[in-house]
Formats: sequence, structure tokens, C-alpha cells
Amino acid sequence: MAIRLLLLALLAIISPRLFFAQSFEGVYSGTFSGVSVGKFVAAVQADNTINIWGYDQTWETGLRNTLQVAADGTFSGIVGVTLVSGSVNAERVSGSGSNSDGAISFSGNRKPDTGPVNHFVGCYAGPGSSNIKGSIQVEAIVAADGTAWFYSMGMDLQNGGEGNLNPDGSFSVTDVVGITYIGSISETDFSISGSFSGGGETGQFSLVRKTNFLPPLKENLATTRVLSSVASNLQVQINTQDRRSYSIYRTVDLSTWVLVSTLRGDGLAQSYFDTVENETFFYRVDAK
Repeated sequence: MAIRLLLLALLAIISPRLFFAQSFEGVYSGTFSGVSVGKFVAAVQADNTINIWGYDQTWETGLRNTLQVAADGTFSGIVGVTLVSGSVNAERVSGSGSNSDGAISFSGNRKPDTGPVNHFVGCYAGPGSSNIKGSIQVEAIVAADGTAWFYSMGMDLQNGGEGNLNPDGSFSVTDVVGITYIGSISETDFSISGSFSGGGETGQFSLVRKTNFLPPLKENLATTRVLSSVASNLQVQINTQDRRSYSIYRTVDLSTWVLVSTLRGDGLAQSYFDTVENETFFYRVDAK
């Protein structure tokens, strides 16, 4: 018994999160009110850091920061110019804050993990350019239900807003100062290309997905070699995972790969059918 307790104590020291913490990973959204009013989105990462973005409708500005969530779900820190403290659990996030102008309170609910765009879910970030601000940083968060939030920073100016992402990956988001972001997410590499305009400001941006909030891949799908000497229907079968996307590429020389199909995982086996005639094809499946 003593040896067993000693081993458990050592494991707790080596990996305390295994024993004392839980992951609140996911996307939460809600509103804040008080000295100013607005909306916010909070994305909790697997390491229990929380990215909080707000867009203040009273002062027409954006605000953000990344804070650490403690083992009991509490967090605190400066977001914009406001000192906030709050807590998060599997269903909700809530708390309060104060700055030189007064106090606020905030609360929101966890977004569902599955929905019409669950394969696009995640946090995106990358550079952009503006005809007024020059170089800017643009970030985005996408929830499975199709809600999309955008946030931009440049020349000490910060803007944020929310809109909708369509099942085909296209989106339109308007921020608190009337700038509209439009573009689309690529389902092959989950990058975002788009542009924005409003109030005399125009520009472009290019983002990549940093976090996807998806379960780990169950298997590594290797290159498959398929040979047919006569015309036939060829089948490439994939045991898919729900919320994952699968891109199927084909080549004849193992050098130039051509995308031939994209499948959206649903937890079931799916197939890609091809017609092969007196050729040797190689197929590669990339899971995202």
C-alpha cells in the first residue's frame, strides 16, 4: 500500500493536470453589460488557456487577451482595459470586471461541439493589410453551429464582430465600426483568404487554423497503391471520424498529386469511386 501511494504521489508531481484539472476545451459566447455593453467569445484551448475577445458596442472597439484557466475553472486578468475575473465549466462562462469608468458583468453559454460546419471549427490567425492601418493582424474563431467571429488589430486600433459561416466555407462578418469581412475557408488545408471594406477602409487577409477543437486522429492513413489492367470501378474506402475532413489525392508518378475528392467525416465508413483503365494510380488520403 505504501509503495502504491508513493507511486501515485510521484505521478501527481510529474503530471498534476492528470489528477487535479479537467479540460474545458471549447467555444463559449455571450454578452457583457454595465458601464458598457457588448458581446464576447471565449475559446478555451486543450492546455486550459482561454482566448477572450470582446467587441464593445458602447465605445465601438474590440478587446482581447489570453488568460490561464486554473484547475477549478477560474481565471482572471486584463482584457482590453478591464480587469476581469470569472469561471468556466462544461456549460457556461461568467464573471465580472472593472475599469476606470465602472463595472461590468458577463455571462455566456458553451457552443455545441457538433453542427452544420463542425469540420471548420477552430481558431485562425494570420496577417493582413489595410489601406489605412498598413500591416494588421487578423484572427477568427468558428463554432460548429456556423457562428464566426473576426478580430483585427492595427495602429493601436482593435475591432471585432460576429457573423455566419456557410456550410461551403464562405462567410460574411461585420464588426462594430461597420467593416465587413468576406471570404472562404479551404476544406483541403483549412486556410482562410478574404478581404474587408467599410468606412473608407479596404484590405486583404490570409489566415491559417491554429486550433481545431477536434478529437485526435485515430489512425494515420498511408499512401495506397491501386493497379487495374482493365477498365473497372475502383473503390477507396475510409473509416472516417466525425467532424474530420478527408482529402483524396491521385497520382501516376508519386510526384504530382491531384485532388479528386473531399469527404466530410461522420463516424462511418465512406468510399470514393474512380474509373481506372490500363493505368496504375496511387491514392493518398489526408485527414484534417
